Amino acid sequence: MAGCTHTSTQSRAESPPPAVPAPADDPAIGSYVMRTVDSIARIRLGDDHRFAYNLMAGSLDQRAFGYWRRDGAEILFTSDPKPVPPEIHAGPVQTGTGEPFTLRVVNAKGRDIAGIDFCIMFAEGAPLCSYTDGGAWSWPADEQRLPRSITFDLHGYNLHSGPMPLTAKAGHAASFILTPNDFGVADFTGATAIVSEDELYLRGPSPDNFSITFQRQHASPE
Repeated sequence: MAGCTHTSTQSRAESPPPAVPAPADDPAIGSYVMRTVDSIARIRLGDDHRFAYNLMAGSLDQRAFGYWRRDGAEILFTSDPKPVPPEIHAGPVQTGTGEPFTLRVVNAKGRDIAGIDFCIMFAEGAPLCSYTDGGAWSWPADEQRLPRSITFDLHGYNLHSGPMPLTAKAGHAASFILTPNDFGVADFTGATAIVSEDELYLRGPSPDNFSITFQRQHASPE
């Protein structure tokens, strides 16, 4: 995503969770892939009890890594190190612009970030929801209600801000700063999988609860 930089989780490694080591002949061990016209996902369950996952779908580039263990018929995943989700906090407000109220989401260097969903809450009525397009978003001329708060979300990247106070005064330009932290690294703690002979059915953790069916990749004969 334009304007974002990534930081690595590798320096924040945690102790592995207690788990029964995977037997060398555990049928789940192996590599799996899912392909569609516009997406590809891969997951590998290693005999060292580690897993690695990657999904590319449109602008989404998501990865995860950590430990896996068997619990009966299910495979349970634990991210390690635990990723730190991206965060948004209120930045400076420019006054005296002579324009309608605007807001932007920017990175630490002040560059605009596109594709962030937001909802503005009012005392009454439905929220006003939109998204950033890489520039300043302007307050609609026909919206006369006074806002109370704003929330930000980015599906697939674990960005779910809580409500932040918002005062939308004409002539003010508000900025909100995105700190990427472990941007693009999914927390798989709580994810589960069921493995058959040639398929792995993955169910992601809350709140997304996505599901993907992978096909086993067999070694090519030499």
